[in-house]
Amino acid sequence: MGIEQKVNSAEEQNGVRAETPKFGFCVVLLVGLVAVFVFCPGPDKTPPKVRIGFLEAGDTVSGVVTVTIYATDNRRVEQVDFLVDDSLQGEATRVRDSVFEFVWDVSGLVAGSEHTIFAVGYDRAGNCDSSEAVELITYPWSGTHHQGTVGTDQVWTAAQGPHYVYGDLMVEAVVTIEPGVEVRLAPDARIVVGSRDGGGLRAQGEARNPIRFLSAVAGERWQGLWFMNNARSADCILKNCIIEEGKGALLTVNNARIKVENCSLRNCAGDGVFAQGRAFARFNNNVITGCSGFPMVVDASVAGTVGDNNTLINNGSNFVQIRGGDVLVSGIWGNQGVPYFVTGTVTVAGDSSPILTIAPGCSLLFADSVRLRVGTGKPGRLVADGTYGAITFTGFNGYWQGFEFWNATQSQTLLKSCIVDRAGRNGVAAIIGYAPINIVGTRVTNSASAGIYLFNCGFYQFGFNTITGCALTPLRIEAPYVGSLGSGNLFYDNGQDYIDVVAGAITNDEVWLNHQAPYRINGIVEVGSSFSPMLSIGPGVTLIFAANSGLRIGEVGPGKLVAIGEGDSIVFTGDSAKPGAWRGIDFGPLGGQGSILDRCRIVYGSGGGAMGIVTVRSCSPSIINNEIAYSAKYCIALFNSPLDPDFLRRNNWLHDWNEECDDIYDSGP
Repeated sequence: MGIEQKVNSAEEQNGVRAETPKFGFCVVLLVGLVAVFVFCPGPDKTPPKVRIGFLEAGDTVSGVVTVTIYATDNRRVEQVDFLVDDSLQGEATRVRDSVFEFVWDVSGLVAGSEHTIFAVGYDRAGNCDSSEAVELITYPWSGTHHQGTVGTDQVWTAAQGPHYVYGDLMVEAVVTIEPGVEVRLAPDARIVVGSRDGGGLRAQGEARNPIRFLSAVAGERWQGLWFMNNARSADCILKNCIIEEGKGALLTVNNARIKVENCSLRNCAGDGVFAQGRAFARFNNNVITGCSGFPMVVDASVAGTVGDNNTLINNGSNFVQIRGGDVLVSGIWGNQGVPYFVTGTVTVAGDSSPILTIAPGCSLLFADSVRLRVGTGKPGRLVADGTYGAITFTGFNGYWQGFEFWNATQSQTLLKSCIVDRAGRNGVAAIIGYAPINIVGTRVTNSASAGIYLFNCGFYQFGFNTITGCALTPLRIEAPYVGSLGSGNLFYDNGQDYIDVVAGAITNDEVWLNHQAPYRINGIVEVGSSFSPMLSIGPGVTLIFAANSGLRIGEVGPGKLVAIGEGDSIVFTGDSAKPGAWRGIDFGPLGGQGSILDRCRIVYGSGGGAMGIVTVRSCSPSIINNEIAYSAKYCIALFNSPLDPDFLRRNNWLHDWNEECDDIYDSGP
């Protein structure tokens, strides 16, 4: 479109039609935003030269501004027109021979918007040409305007307000904002504190006179407050502030250390807070509401610096998102009134022996690939005590990986009054332990694999827990640590409803209690050491032995077995109801003194080369009131034992042994 056409079009829109200059006719084509001379009739073929002397590209303008235009010609410039965004604004006034001015009122333009200006000059012959276009930004507001870099300390007063911010305001000094100030930010503007040199933002309002950060343009959004790693902690304070109408995140904290108290963050087209690194010296009594994303998105290290009495309501995703990461210093994940959504693996370990404390009443929802790890290589501790409000750990949308307590896990690690649900996605267990911990009053449910799987460790405390609904066994533990299972536990309705016991040597006293599920032993469990350990089997316990598995007492050192049914029979049996399904109980030369089998049912043994279900070698345990039956060979085999076979027959029920054998084999003294 030519200049004349643009002029006519613009004026027709305004109900005005300008006359073509009397000195001739000119055709100009626009290339980009520059008018290029095509044809001017008459003997004078030289067009004017035009440039804008004031304003310059990138300037901001407000109110009424005078634009200076320089126009020269080989003869004389007769007219200079001023255009904004290809729209004719009017004719400039000549103030000197080649100097023109146009008074431009920008008050009708959208605040913070970008505009392009240029001028067109005409000579008597009708030749014409345009200046280069100048791009600038308007802010037609009264108040104080800020842009670029703040390199010296400033105080933003209420008397000089409102305060307007354009583009990225880089705060590399300390900006102090008085109570009652309104800070209005142009579209896509942001305040960045401490990106390079140390900077600070001290915005301390009053309860009845808050400081307000908001958009300068209705319906447009700004980029938020950003605190970067060089921000000065002592000078980064937001108190009694209202922060609203942003996008992305209203508050971004990148490895800074700031204080946020009694603030309202609201109405954001994104998240309320995004924080990583050190984050908060204080974050208390704040309200985050009306954000289309999460109220808070933080790293695991940051979550422990978020304080109490915050209100997070009516946001698009009503969770605190924890992106995972390393917890290197102690912190508390407080109850913020909404669940935590953990989207990355969390590791609690470090040189300072960090403690991650989960507050009562918290709910933690984990993505499917996420683990919570403690004590990996360096000390760490997890304390989740739900005594005053149960703590829930569960999958966000299905199963999650679960807990891993590694070798450097500290002894005070505690899961108390917790619910561990839908874990075990890794195919091992909901809780994997390489170090002993404390689990009390906790419910492990619906694991995709086992409930708890321990390697070379037991528990400091394990009582009044329930494990149910797991796809595999409720618990896998090695024989030397079974005694760490305390009382009051219930294991039921699992895919393999037994406690999986891996063989090993019991060298200290142990009590195996009844947990409403049998023990299944794989391998030979030895009882004996220089400490003369006693293995006590509680009433009602059932022990199921895999093929070639069994109990051996007093072989490698003194030891004893005490199994007294006390009205409830104790059962020793094999994986199948067939004679020889397991080896049996073998009392060695150092295993008889103090050993007792009383009111037990001992069946389907004598497998793997054993002569009897109960074998006694050179010792004399007490064997009374038992049923010993279904043997692949003898019920009892005595080798150099002082026990009387007739006494054993009178005081036990021996039946259904191998027809080629007798009920008791006695080698004699």
